Amino acid sequence: MAERFVKSAAAREATVLEKMLSPAIVARIDKDGIQKVLSGQVIPCFTDHKDLSRSVRTTNTTDAGRSLGFAYIMYSVSEAANRNPLVIHIGEEYEQKVLANNRVNHVVKVAANKAIGLMT
Repeated sequence: MAERFVKSAAAREATVLEKMLSPAIVARIDKDGIQKVLSGQVIPCFTDHKDLSRSVRTTNTTDAGRSLGFAYIMYSVSEAANRNPLVIHIGEEYEQKVLANNRVNHVVKVAANKAIGLMT
């Protein structure tokens, strides 16, 4: 699902991204707010995305709503071979995998296999 998220963001498919979101997130933010974040913050980070780095770190995590899941810590590689850090948190709600959170252009400090903080 993390890879599908990146491919959809690179393809500028805001509608597809919105369907991947956690129902808890969608319930807290109105449709205009979701579209604003996706089109103004998420999608622009993938405008020159070519591929994902081969190195992906996975760790257990919990989101603000106490949903358990995994954080995928990786890099988006651009056409110019620049590596942009990203973290994608996939959780499970109502027995369905959902995008619980994502951070782009942030490096994550990991200790004892737990994501403990974001560094800009």
